[in-house]
Amino acid sequence: MYLSIICPTCSKSMIVAAKARGSSRKCPHCQTPVQVPSLVSSGKDQEFQRHRSFERWMPTALASVALAISAAATITIFWHLKNLNNDPDTAATSIVVPSLEQVLRDARERRLHDEWFAKHKP
Repeated sequence: MYLSIICPTCSKSMIVAAKARGSSRKCPHCQTPVQVPSLVSSGKDQEFQRHRSFERWMPTALASVALAISAAATITIFWHLKNLNNDPDTAATSIVVPSLEQVLRDARERRLHDEWFAKHKP
């Protein structure tokens, strides 16, 4: 069985026998001695680690995209609501519902107005 390791000096791949674990071998490209790790991960382990790193940042990326979309939607809705009140075409057709306090205040003012005119008839 053979292992593939990367030379730390020239960054090129080199193939060594599995029985060379824990020893030192010369890189065939740059002739630098390279320590062969005693535990070398296989290609499947490296692929698994790549997949695990993807799993780490993907939820954060999705949450960031969702936050950006919801912020844009909120800004758009408020902008449309603000412009709806300023639009002269919709101002005439919009229905304004007075509050209960306003209705009671208007009724009291009408009653006081009528009482004053009833006392002071010309």
